[in-house]
Amino acid sequence: MYERLRTGTWADGEVALALLDADHGNAAAAVTRMRAEWARGHRSVRVADALGWALYRAGQPKEALEYATRATEEGLRSALFAYHRGEIERALGDQGPARRHVAEALRINPHFSPLLAPRAEATLAVLGEPSTELPKELRPEEAPVAVAVPASKSASASASEKGRGAGPGTPPGAAQPQE
Repeated sequence: MYERLRTGTWADGEVALALLDADHGNAAAAVTRMRAEWARGHRSVRVADALGWALYRAGQPKEALEYATRATEEGLRSALFAYHRGEIERALGDQGPARRHVAEALRINPHFSPLLAPRAEATLAVLGEPSTELPKELRPEEAPVAVAVPASKSASASASEKGRGAGPGTPPGAAQPQE
C-alpha cells in the first residue's frame, strides 16, 4: 500500500490540497507543497497545473505560465487546466491567448466548476470579442495605388499641382526643369 501512496494517490491528494490552499488559503504554502511534489519526481500534468496555479495565485504569473503550458500541451483536455492557463495569460497581458484558453475551458465543459465556470464567463465578457484587425507584423505591405487620369487632363493637372507651368505639349509625368 505504501508503494501505491508514493506513486500516485499521494501526489493526487497533495494536488487537491494545493489547489484548495491556492484558491482559499495560503498560495505560498501551495507553491511549497507543489514544488516538493515536483522535486520528488511527480511531474504529471496535474502537478504541473497545480504548481502553475499556485504560482499565479502567489503573484508569480510569468513562472506559472511555464507549468500551465506544460499541463495543457501534454494531451489531456481539461477545462480546469485551460481556465487556469487563460487566467495566467490574462495576468500577463496576453489577451488573445487568454481569450482562447478561457473559451476552450467552457467548450470542454461549461459546468467544469460551480465557482470557476461563472468566473470564466465573466472573464470572456471582460476580454470581449477578438479584434478583426491584423497586427502590423501580419498585415500585407500596401502597394501604392495608381490613379488613372485622362490624358487631356494630366498635363494641366500636373502643371497646377506642381505650380511650374507645364506647357500643353509636355507629356504627362515628364520632369520639369527646376528654376
